[in-house]
Amino acid sequence: MRVGWCPSCEGANYKENFNRWTSGDSKIDELILQTQSNPSFPDRILEWIDYQEFSVYELIGKGGFGEVFSAEWHNGPRDLYDIETNKWIRRGPTKVALKILKNSKNIQDFLNELKNIVEINSLLFVAKTFGISKDPEQNKYVIVMEMYSLGDLQNFLCKKRNMRFLERATIVGWLAAGILRLHENDLIHCDLHSRNVLIKYFENTNNPNYYGPKNLGLIADFGLCKLANGTSTEVIGVERYIAPEVINGGPYTKESDICSYGRIVQDVFANNPSNLINVLISDCLSINPSNRPDIKKNYVFLKEVVVFYELGPDMFFNIFNQEFDKLKSVKRELNDHTYNYDNIKKRLIQSIDNLITTFPIDKGELIFSCNALNSAFKETVNLPIDRIHSMLDLVIENLDIYLYWYGKIKTYKAIDPDENNHSELSDSAVLRQLLSNSISDKNCIIFMDLPTESLQN
Repeated sequence: MRVGWCPSCEGANYKENFNRWTSGDSKIDELILQTQSNPSFPDRILEWIDYQEFSVYELIGKGGFGEVFSAEWHNGPRDLYDIETNKWIRRGPTKVALKILKNSKNIQDFLNELKNIVEINSLLFVAKTFGISKDPEQNKYVIVMEMYSLGDLQNFLCKKRNMRFLERATIVGWLAAGILRLHENDLIHCDLHSRNVLIKYFENTNNPNYYGPKNLGLIADFGLCKLANGTSTEVIGVERYIAPEVINGGPYTKESDICSYGRIVQDVFANNPSNLINVLISDCLSINPSNRPDIKKNYVFLKEVVVFYELGPDMFFNIFNQEFDKLKSVKRELNDHTYNYDNIKKRLIQSIDNLITTFPIDKGELIFSCNALNSAFKETVNLPIDRIHSMLDLVIENLDIYLYWYGKIKTYKAIDPDENNHSELSDSAVLRQLLSNSISDKNCIIFMDLPTESLQN
């Protein structure tokens, strides 16, 4: 057997079976056939699955859309594609979730959800859908989804009250990545709340040394998902998670999704408050939609926080010490007049890059207020207070020294020796220029509160 995937071969195989099944509705048939005729990705194919292939177990969820049952799919989903036989090898008996729609008479709403699923089904950060079926006894259509044994986020939080900060940050960070993919595809979810987030257990089989968080938050239920240019003002969903402008008659927007996301983050950190996360929540819940950070900023921020905590404070302390030693070496060379400007320039640039990229901030674009992050850093690092102060002092000292000596080198015309314009710059002007290049907020004092005397030659 040779494993691979041949889109044209698979399309041809499905076409041979087009006349062997029907959903009972021509529009649903047409949509399923479209996904099978010209597949661009294996997960964007929807299968029509005979309901007799399922053994239904028990009710596991209920909502305005209908009911969700756990079941076993006897043949299971497609698993590996054998390119020698041009056939899929199926996984075998597999637990799945059957979402049985309350009102299948409204075919248009059902079709809209299916279209949304087709668009995003190949994305890593959303709950996976295998195909469509129909319960013949109830005459209701069924969406066949992957079964996530940990359930939805609301129930998961009830059972896991003692999660570490990093576990919580990973869940909401993964969720932010999913919303980011939706928004990049110009889609708005419109119904984000803790019951519409499913928890997946992630086992990093490629890295046996991975001991980080393994519970990830995936977006589910795309029945209300709309194009970003839609104008619908109908208020549907769980009121606590609905943005105030929507409740007041405004349309759903990407910004309203951000407000809902902020409520979910609030749920996740309810038993583990943190100034660092409270800044994010406050910004997401801003009454003014234009003041809410877009989902990419939330995602980048949380990704950096997760990286920071995975490495651990001790790792950062070691990095700061290493860079500090390098900077002291540079200072000695300058005092001894044995320096090579080009060499010093490269070493200093490398040190500042290491320090800035190590700290959990997106250096290309400042996301939240520096004062808040400066305070939050002290609150969230789980160390004795004297260690926290010494670490922060070390960071500030390192960057002060770097900026001071960088300014001196600029003054000596050594940074760009090939340029024609060698006009001298004052240290303060150099520092302002450097700050504007490295951090977008000129008033940011998270590390760079330099004493006035350090600017004197």
